[in-house]
Amino acid sequence: MTAILFPDDAPHPAVAGGKATALARLAAEGFDVPPFLVLTDAAFGADGLAADLPLDRLGPGPYAVRSSARGEDGAEDSHAGQFDTLLNVAADGIADAALAVRASGDAARVAEY
Repeated sequence: MTAILFPDDAPHPAVAGGKATALARLAAEGFDVPPFLVLTDAAFGADGLAADLPLDRLGPGPYAVRSSARGEDGAEDSHAGQFDTLLNVAADGIADAALAVRASGDAARVAEY
C-alpha cells in the first residue's frame, strides 16, 4: 500500500477516509482547497513515522494535522470531532503530531462515543 496519498490519489473513502476524499473531490471541481496529503497506515512504523514527508508540496507551513480515518465519518458511523486536530504545527513537529492524531483514534472517548 502507498504510504502517502495526494488529492489525485484519494478517490475513495475506503482508501483515504471520508474527509480526504471529500476534499479531493472539491479540489477536482475547482474549489480552493489548501494543499494536503494523507498518511496511510503504511506511513507508520513500529517506532514512529516511517515515511519521509514531502512537505515542499504543501508550502512552508505552519500545518494542520487532522484525521481522515476510513471509519471516522461514514454512512454507518460518525465520529466527527472525536479525533484530535493539531493546528499551527511547524515542519519539525509533523511526525509527532501525526502520531498523536493517529493515537487519538484509540482514545476512550472514541470507544464510548
